[in-house]
Amino acid sequence: MDWKVAPGDTDAFNTASGRLDGMLRSWMEHAGAPSEQVEASSRYAGLALEWKWLYGDGDLVSWDPASLLEYLVGWCPSKLSAGPEAVGEIVGGLHALLGMLDSEGLLAHDGESLETLNDVIEVLEPEAFEAMGDPSNFSLAKSLVYAMQAEGVDCEDEAAVTSWMTEFNSRPFEERDAVLGPALGGMAGAGSSPSFPVLPFVVLPGDDEVAASKAKAPVLALFAALVDYCDAGLRLTAKGHLSRKDGDALAVLLETGERMEYTFAGRTTKIRSSAELPQLSHLMRWARKAGVVWVRHGVLRPTAFGRKLLSDPSAAFDRVLGALVDMGPIMSYSAETGWYWDGVSEFLDASLPHLMLLAYLGWSAGESAALSDMAATASEAVTRAFQFGSDMALDMARMVVDSDIERLVGALDRAGVLEWSDFTEEHRFESVLRRGGVVTLTPAGVVEVRRWLLEAGYGAPTAGALCDLEATELLDALVDRSFDEGRAELAAWCAKRSVEEAVSGLSEAIMASESPANWQVGLVGLEIAGSDLAEAAVRALDADPRRRGVARCWLVDNGLEPYESLYDQEDPASFLDVLALRLIAEGVDEMCAVFELVGDKGEQLEWLSVSWRAPSMFAAEVFDALGRAHPDRRVAKEARKAAMRHRSWRASC
Repeated sequence: MDWKVAPGDTDAFNTASGRLDGMLRSWMEHAGAPSEQVEASSRYAGLALEWKWLYGDGDLVSWDPASLLEYLVGWCPSKLSAGPEAVGEIVGGLHALLGMLDSEGLLAHDGESLETLNDVIEVLEPEAFEAMGDPSNFSLAKSLVYAMQAEGVDCEDEAAVTSWMTEFNSRPFEERDAVLGPALGGMAGAGSSPSFPVLPFVVLPGDDEVAASKAKAPVLALFAALVDYCDAGLRLTAKGHLSRKDGDALAVLLETGERMEYTFAGRTTKIRSSAELPQLSHLMRWARKAGVVWVRHGVLRPTAFGRKLLSDPSAAFDRVLGALVDMGPIMSYSAETGWYWDGVSEFLDASLPHLMLLAYLGWSAGESAALSDMAATASEAVTRAFQFGSDMALDMARMVVDSDIERLVGALDRAGVLEWSDFTEEHRFESVLRRGGVVTLTPAGVVEVRRWLLEAGYGAPTAGALCDLEATELLDALVDRSFDEGRAELAAWCAKRSVEEAVSGLSEAIMASESPANWQVGLVGLEIAGSDLAEAAVRALDADPRRRGVARCWLVDNGLEPYESLYDQEDPASFLDVLALRLIAEGVDEMCAVFELVGDKGEQLEWLSVSWRAPSMFAAEVFDALGRAHPDRRVAKEARKAAMRHRSWRASC
């Protein structure tokens, strides 16, 4: 019989596990085990088989130390609704299962004996006992069950469980976090003050770039068009909505993609009220919240601020975006939602900084963020922060989250915080919906999102403080900074200059410096500056004997020379420099790999025997490292001799 079962093949698993259970019971009864022990071992052996099927490799008779570790210390503490007191029976079930499989000649154990596997179980038992009692290991479901039990809820009573979950979802986020742990990424909503990580250094856009970005925010042009349209006043309906005529006209003018009537399957349907157009309604609420328009005696009119909206675009941007955030970009679409959707949408609005984290990280790396990744982050946070009564309700909640994220991104796109691109359009009755795609922060959006992140508790460092230094001073200032900070400062420095100025300044600073560390910093700057000018500058450094090693590494790392060019048979000093740089940057294994370019072991021995006189400042350290790490003992010994010879030669010079 094939004991390996595919994850979705329930019938095959039931057949295989049933046969193994029967064999286990017979084996234990034959050995004289009491019936209580047989039942407990059967139950927990069955649990182990189910884990192997659903979470392991599906091979029910194959067990090794790694699978035992994952099951006992990983899965059981996380998923199994039992406390540390169950560990004894869990372990007993494993011992019995492995013993039976071994006695029947079925145990596939990857070379480990039954005795070894049993020893592994005994070693893991105390660790499993501790892990089963540590709430930080619990999954959401297990945490929830423990919380219900602690509050006296009978988990077998479906009505009681449903009632408890309804009440649980209405609790403040902080109380839910105390039970379930904080939502993903710290998305605990307003009022929480967790500690968030320090993000990568970024170079903020210049003031002029930010101002230009704010002026291009689509919403400013849309609101200016709204002001022109209602300049003479728009009479609203008795319920305070736009008339059908004005609603239709403004839906076109404000580019919402909606219409007051649509034709589907040959049948024309009229929308009863402009309030049923969510994009238009959202923009009208937003305009009123921002003070662009106001209503008096049932008439919609522009405000003084609205009439001069475009006279100071930067100030208008700040005010209009502030109004959107105050309303809640998602909640402002509609206040008439289901019983738990309000809570979900409110939670996502309160988590705006965390939702924008992926876009900020993408921008810092020169990339866009996928909308699907943002939605997945939001869904995971919602499933941690809320509990739903059924799988169907959970699936519906995820659909609502996807829609909410699309609304959020659409609003921020209009606001000029980000640009939404590569999406597909879906025509749905009276509306055109955007799906998928990527988002990229605008210069104004970078500044705003960074402010949100700082207010939420993230570290969001910026670079640019060294922009006014000369290149030689810049290299001196950066040599002791972290790589991320140094690269960000170099990017800011280069951005403030033309490519020609940046390349010329950095290459001259490298030639003027006697510090290899400064050379390395300057070469990173040349890489950032880019263009053919940087390559030409580095090739000029390659012609200088003292700087040839670092220049050669740069050319290879940037794909401008083949890997084999790191080794120059005629220039052992530069090759020692190359080996030193590889040792510092990538470790001893990469250094040894580069050393293989010398040739076979005989050629390596010959090279070491003559290269100890090479005038490289790194020679002794490289020979020492080869002496410790080279896999061939003869080569390692020759490297150690070369280190001693080099030091003696240096001392006599």
